[in-house]
Amino acid sequence: MDAYLAVLDRALLDRHLSATEADELLDVAYELGLGLTDAVAIHVGYLRDLARAAWADQVVTDEEQRDIEAVAALLGLDKGLADTVLRDERSAATTPGRVVPSGGLTLRPGDKVVLTGAMTRERDDIIAQATAAGIRVTTGLSKQTTVLVAADPDSLSGKAKRARALAVPVVSEEAFLEVLDGLIRRW
Repeated sequence: MDAYLAVLDRALLDRHLSATEADELLDVAYELGLGLTDAVAIHVGYLRDLARAAWADQVVTDEEQRDIEAVAALLGLDKGLADTVLRDERSAATTPGRVVPSGGLTLRPGDKVVLTGAMTRERDDIIAQATAAGIRVTTGLSKQTTVLVAADPDSLSGKAKRARALAVPVVSEEAFLEVLDGLIRRW
């Protein structure tokens, strides 16, 4: 899905979906074996991420609302869905301890993460910050692990290979710490 999202994000950068970009999205969806239901779910998730980002400052401007409605239209989604997503994400933005996004990365208190590799910050400091944000740092990967935080996200270590086999995202230390900072600021 990351490959599809990357193409989608690039295609919508200028808020215009050209025929070439639409064809590229179809090609990537086909290559990944994504059906219509999968693509629609990804599009709705993308719209939710935009709405969440718009609500990050607790205010959605008319321009942000028009942008979200325009993206919904470009994705073939109903304008009413754009309104629903904005309403849902407003509720989420005002709920303490709720999802805190950084790009596509979201964490909630109670999520499990695993660390691997030589981090730039002291591991004990990272664990203390994660614990303060309600994140559980464990040593073993499982299907319940939210993310593997890697010093090198392209690592071929045993943990990284296992994470990929379990479909657990591998994220950079920097992205993880950014989300942790956001969680702590919201508390």
